[in-house]
Amino acid sequence: MEKHEILNAAQSYPLAFQKMDTDLIDNQFTKDATKTGFIYDHENKKWLDVSTVGIAEIKEWVVTFNQDNIMPDTPRTMNILDAQDRTAVVKLEMEWSQGLKGCDYINLIKEDGQWKIQTIVYQSIL
Repeated sequence: MEKHEILNAAQSYPLAFQKMDTDLIDNQFTKDATKTGFIYDHENKKWLDVSTVGIAEIKEWVVTFNQDNIMPDTPRTMNILDAQDRTAVVKLEMEWSQGLKGCDYINLIKEDGQWKIQTIVYQSIL
C-alpha cells in the first residue's frame, strides 16, 4: 500500500533524531536532501534566522540533537497532505523537546521504486 510506504519513509525522519541513527538518513533520504526552516528562541522571545542544511549537516544534527534524551516519547501527528505517483507531502507535528513543538512538511519523491525524503520545511509551533 502506497500510503503505508509514504508514512514509513516520513517516520524515519523523527525516528532518526530520536535514536540518533544516521543509517535511517542514509536509507530514507535522497543524497541531496535539505532541511529548511525557522526555530523560535523561547528564551529571547524571537525567531532565529532561516536555516538551510544539506544531508551532511542533517546527519551531524541527528547524532547530537538527542544525546541528552531531550525528545519526549509523546504522540506524533503525521498526515499525508497529498500523494501522487512520484511525489508526496506529509505534515508532521510533534514535541521535539519537553514543551517545544514543531511542524514539519516532509516532501518525498519515489526514486527507483522507493519513497525517499527530498526536502523538509519546518518551524517551531508557538
